[in-house]
Amino acid sequence: LNGFYNVGSTDRNGAAIDYIDARFSFVKKEPFEYADVYLYGGLTDWKIHPDYKLNWDEDKGVYEATIQLKQGSYNYQYVW
Repeated sequence: LNGFYNVGSTDRNGAAIDYIDARFSFVKKEPFEYADVYLYGGLTDWKIHPDYKLNWDEDKGVYEATIQLKQGSYNYQYVW
């Protein structure tokens, strides 16, 4: 999609499908000492925003976040 996102979908009966809870995870053996991890890209309108910050889960060894999104295709990457 070259940096753009496409929002829009319908179910089999033609009714609009609005939002999903999308789960993101970034595996790392240890947390970054002086950095936070964020989703970044077309998904976030190319901005670092607190709503897209991933939280460290020590038990799993991952940064993770659940973000509510309209169903569609999104461009994103992890940044710190």
